[in-house]
Amino acid sequence: MVPLSEIDPGTLRRGTVLRDARRGMYLVGGEGLNRPVDGNDVVLTIDSVVQFVTERALLGTFQMRGNPLQIRANPRLARRDGMRVQPYAGPVAILVDETSGSASEVFAGGMQALGRARVVGDTSLGGVLPAVTDRLPNGDVLYHAIAEFVTATGVHLEGRGVVPDQPVPLTRADLLAGRDPALDAALAWIDGVRAEDGHGGSQEMANGQ
Repeated sequence: MVPLSEIDPGTLRRGTVLRDARRGMYLVGGEGLNRPVDGNDVVLTIDSVVQFVTERALLGTFQMRGNPLQIRANPRLARRDGMRVQPYAGPVAILVDETSGSASEVFAGGMQALGRARVVGDTSLGGVLPAVTDRLPNGDVLYHAIAEFVTATGVHLEGRGVVPDQPVPLTRADLLAGRDPALDAALAWIDGVRAEDGHGGSQEMANGQ
């Protein structure tokens, strides 16, 4: 897996699609970029968002019995080798479905709440509670939640999921025909935004999928 922190935002020129399928996000951008990204880690979630914001942003809050833990992301302005970069400012679409859960929902829901991305597809799993394990006296292990995640706009994702801005269900006929209607819808939206801005389309990215 290739972390987004290793991707230079300068290569994302025509539009970006982030695909989340079974907790694996796929980034599609300019220069033929098509890389799998692990999507089941809150640290990686923050490391992903920093590529797309130009100022410090609140993704949401983990509400616990004690003090709440705010999840914030600062814009990434330099690569690991010290070279200065600018966060990617183009259109971003995030594709989710009912298998999208955990930190990938924190990412999608956080980006949606920030108004930085358009979420496309089916409503996500709705399983975002962070959990820990405790060993019981008899040797068994209890796995239990310790907090609840709430987006910056006050949306509780647990049991609700991330509701797409553009619902696009996947049908049996689509699967049999090898179609991906959510991806097609995301690319069409990006094309529309880029056309309004006077830039080219994203058909080249579609060919990469």
